[in-house]
Formats: sequence, C-alpha cells, structure tokens
Amino acid sequence: MRKIITFFAAMCLVMSMFSGIAGAKTNKEKTNLHLHSKGIMEVVDTNFHTISETETEQVAEVTETDGQDAKGNFRVDLTGFEGVIDTDTESYELEGLRVVEEEGLLYKGNVKNKEGNVKFEALLIQDVDHKNKYKSIINILTFENGTDEEPMDVITFSFNNKEKTVTKKTVVLPKKKVKVNSGGISIASDYYEYLSAYYGTYMETLVAGPKRVKVDAGSNYSVRSTTKSSKISSYWKSQGYSVYGTKLAEWDVDFTGVSYSVYNAVDPVSSKETSYTAPIYIPGYIGTQLIPVTLSKITVSNSGTKSLAYDFSWGYEGIGGYVDDSGVSSKPTKGHIVRAFWDTTYNISKGWKWNGVKSSYLYRTRVITLTSGGFFYVTKRATTSFTYGVEVI
Repeated sequence: MRKIITFFAAMCLVMSMFSGIAGAKTNKEKTNLHLHSKGIMEVVDTNFHTISETETEQVAEVTETDGQDAKGNFRVDLTGFEGVIDTDTESYELEGLRVVEEEGLLYKGNVKNKEGNVKFEALLIQDVDHKNKYKSIINILTFENGTDEEPMDVITFSFNNKEKTVTKKTVVLPKKKVKVNSGGISIASDYYEYLSAYYGTYMETLVAGPKRVKVDAGSNYSVRSTTKSSKISSYWKSQGYSVYGTKLAEWDVDFTGVSYSVYNAVDPVSSKETSYTAPIYIPGYIGTQLIPVTLSKITVSNSGTKSLAYDFSWGYEGIGGYVDDSGVSSKPTKGHIVRAFWDTTYNISKGWKWNGVKSSYLYRTRVITLTSGGFFYVTKRATTSFTYGVEVI
C-alpha cells in the first residue's frame, strides 16, 4: 500500500510538471505587451498670420504645430490587438489579430466604431529606452469599398511617449515683381504681377496674381507648392527607421474668398482631367512659366462659390506619386500647381480683402525596422495656411 501511494504521488508530480510546461507556453502567448499610451497623429500645420504688408514685403507670424496629441488605451498580446485611440475630435476603436506570416509584431483588423470600410494596421517595435514597453505605429485606412486593395485615405499615429511641439517665429516674406522688357511692357500677363512665398519645414507654397482688381471683375491666381521629401525621410530616420523612399499620396488645395466673391476652377477646370499645365511667375525666368502636372485622380469641388477645393491623388499602390523638391524659385520637370479665377460681385466694398489658401501634402514613406524585418508604409501630412491681400478698387 505504501508503494502504491508513493507511485501515485510520483505520477502526480510528473503530470504537474508537464502541465506547468504547457501552461507556461499558453501564458507566454497571452502575455500582455505594454505599449506607450501617449503619442501624436502625424500631421504638421504651419500657419502664416500677416502682421504688416507693403509693396515689397510681407511680415508674418509663423506658428508651426508638429503633431496632434493622441491617447491610446491598448490590450495587446502575441496573438491579438484591442484598443482605443482618442484625439480632441475623433475616437477609433481597434480590434484585430497578429499577421503570423509576417516577421515582427504586425497586426491588422477593423475600426469598429466607424461606418464603411475603415481598417487599421499596427507595427510594434521594442523601445530601447524603455525595455519593458513597445513603441507602435498605427495606420487608420479608409477604403471606398470592401474589395479595394488601395485605401482612399491613411492617417498615421505614433505612440512613442511624445507629444506635439509648437514653435512660433516672425518672418519677412519678400514680394517680387515680374520682369519687363526694354519697352517697359510686361512680358508676363498682368495676372502675375507679384508673388509671395511661404516656407515651412516640410513644404514651400507660393501664390501669384495681381494685387488690385476692380469691383464686379476679377483675375486669375496661381498657387504652387513644392515638396521637401528629404526632410520627411530625415524625420522618420530620427524615429529609428531605415527609409527606402518618400513620395506623395495626396495634394489638396483650398481657396476661401471673402463675402461677395467667388472662385472658379481654371487649371484644372474639372474632375475629368488627369494632366494639364498652368502658368506662374518664377524668379530668375523671363515671363511666366508653364508647369506640367500629372496625377491619378482629381476632385474639383464647389467651383463658383467662395470655397473652391482641389483634391489630388496619386494612390497608395506601391510608393505613390512624384515629388517636386525643386523649390518655388526653380522650374521643375513636373510640379504641383493650380489656377483659379477670383471673381468679385457688383456689391463688394472697396478696400483690401484677405483671401485664404490652404495647401496640404500627404507624404507616404516606405520604412523598415530591424525588429520587424519587413517593409511598412507610414504617412505624414504637412499643411500650410495663409491669407493674401488684394485691393478692390
């Protein structure tokens, strides 16, 4: 009887050992991974507020906000991902699974609280400064329908225990008039009498057109933006990624006029165009220069109102669309430019009017991390907003 009890006890000990090993594996799979809860939406807003203006220069206060603060509440293990992202204006409820065929910690799933086809993908990276935590890059992807492989829009969040930064400075923006020939007649049309350029960290934007228009009349105004793709690539390198190229996914331009005026689309004139040219004055060149534009898709909205919008897309398939890093003072092979006609009505009052322009690039960067071993796309949106003055006479 004593031997039987001893044998039974030994068997129980062996079984408990094997049970412990199996339980350890299960617990490992279910071990929670600790992610940073503080982060930012990857957007940069640069606003130029005019303080004073003369014939030759414009003095402006520049406020640049890099990032929009976001908070995350995540429950993540080696198989699943759940969580909520909150910003000041939006909330995203995430639920997904790990992509087991991919190296590293890559998760994909749905955004439960959004209507339509809104999904997410998240990449986790060990934080070398906080070894018990992970940094995460999370993309919110909006698709037109459930069968699309290419999203209509992408928003990138970085949860790395950082918050937005705000910088302010005062700058002087010179105005340059078009060159004239020896006879004193402008070679360029009077549509391009002067220009002002606005220089941000991740883009440059230029507006050109006449400084005076008559009541119940109008004129053309061109807006050109140029990219700073190397600055975007440097930003992602500073976050610990190896960068394999930055291109464009989108470019948006919004015109906002004052009361008793409207904007009409000129170049491009409608959503049917996928290539066109538009003129603008570039310092160092005689007369206006034509800049060609090619794209995958464009939407022209609200032409004939005081709020005209252009939305360009080069798609998200592969790396994306071309960049123009030439700067607003150089002529590119291909660029980014739009032209609109600002039309005043008979009852607009005379005097200086301040119309608004907002130009926005969505950059798409291909990166790789040593921990994941695979490629991943991240986005960063850069926006420049300003007003330009026109005297109604």
